[in-house]
Amino acid sequence: MKLAYLIFIPLFVALTSCDSSDDPDPEPSLVILEDSFSETEVAGELRIPVTIANDGLTLEKVSIIIDDNLNSEITDVSKFDDQVTINLLEQKQYEVEITAMFSSDVTATDSIMINIGSTINVPTDFNTIQAAIDSAMDGELILVENGTYNENITILNKRIGIASKYSQTGDKNDIQNTIIDGQGESVFTVTDSDGSKIVGLTITNGEDAISTNSKLYISHNIIDSNIDGIDYEGGGGFALNNTLTNNTDDAIDFDGSTAALVKNNILKDNLDDGIEIRLHEYAGDTLEIIITENSIINSGEDGIQIIDYPDVSDRNITISRNIIANTTMAAIGLMPDGITIEDYQGAPIPEPINIFNNTIVANNYGITGGANLRAINNIISDTTNIALKNQTADSIVSHNLLWNNGTDVENSNTQSDTLVTADPILSVEYVPGAGSPAIDAGTTTITVGDDQILVVGDAYFSDSTPDIGAKEVSE
Repeated sequence: MKLAYLIFIPLFVALTSCDSSDDPDPEPSLVILEDSFSETEVAGELRIPVTIANDGLTLEKVSIIIDDNLNSEITDVSKFDDQVTINLLEQKQYEVEITAMFSSDVTATDSIMINIGSTINVPTDFNTIQAAIDSAMDGELILVENGTYNENITILNKRIGIASKYSQTGDKNDIQNTIIDGQGESVFTVTDSDGSKIVGLTITNGEDAISTNSKLYISHNIIDSNIDGIDYEGGGGFALNNTLTNNTDDAIDFDGSTAALVKNNILKDNLDDGIEIRLHEYAGDTLEIIITENSIINSGEDGIQIIDYPDVSDRNITISRNIIANTTMAAIGLMPDGITIEDYQGAPIPEPINIFNNTIVANNYGITGGANLRAINNIISDTTNIALKNQTADSIVSHNLLWNNGTDVENSNTQSDTLVTADPILSVEYVPGAGSPAIDAGTTTITVGDDQILVVGDAYFSDSTPDIGAKEVSE
């Protein structure tokens, strides 16, 4: 039986492991992907992509050393995806060494030299953010002092950073006190500026808070009371640790040829969709859209809406470890033919959509649609109408917990022998309580023909089997 991997999983080593039973001297490796870096990087938070091959050993710890000093250690390897995050603030060259420690006292190490650019201060060096941007060179950081800035900012053909003092201090008050007000027009318009960063700002009163066709690093921002929050017209990148609230349309829009990781954000009280994904015509290298570990609460239409278009595009969508609750319409709604007004059709979208280990609670509908959708290890409870509707054709619905729904299943390829129908005993934080039937009731893999599809990497859970739902309980 061959092993196929179609999804992003937290522990990259699981993708590259191999059997070392015939090898008396295992030789695991760690490689930093240096092609991801430019000659000069922007000061602040930096994600370093790595690949690890464990050669049959168990990864136990990852250490990060900067200029011969221990910077941090990752001892819970379930928190290690395929990126190491560091914070480099000074204009200088740093040596960064990353070491993976395995069982049997075996290690693997790689290092890289990283040059950090200079910092421009607003309003000390320039009165406005736009003036600072116009002056900035690639790799420079624009550090914005606390205050309110009524600006409509354009970044064109530059790789720069715009950040509040939060990027230096870690004080969340600096986010709340550094306000960019768009006065009804788009606040940030970013064009052809891959690698730029927007960090630690409050972005408000815009048509779009951020409109971009570029691969951006968007983190630790408050995006509040705009029309759209983040509007991807292409590009993508990373949206991490942001709070998107009270936007009158969607919190995050995916249009065009966009690939992104959307992780650990709070999307709450947005008046239309939490996340809207339009599957516009696209052919080429597969676009990976990964939506993981977010809280999507009180959306005025769908929590996540995926909109089909006539051609089958080269996209994979993975929705994992999210809390989706109190949605007015569907938690995850699939729509046909460019239609965006939810009507609960449950469109047979052919692109692969993986919905793994989510907790979906108190929505009008749960998951609707999908012709190539895998819904595995999800809790769906307290749904007003139908929890699972129209997962047809090549879809697989397995190892889910359904409870207190108006209707559990309608026209869905549900594997009834794996279905759990009992109270998940969730806390107010959506964590299964003691004795919950969700604990240890999930699966790590599913079988599709001759292929075995990985759902949860072994490092993500400590017991013999994973839990159902977004929150893993250690017992």
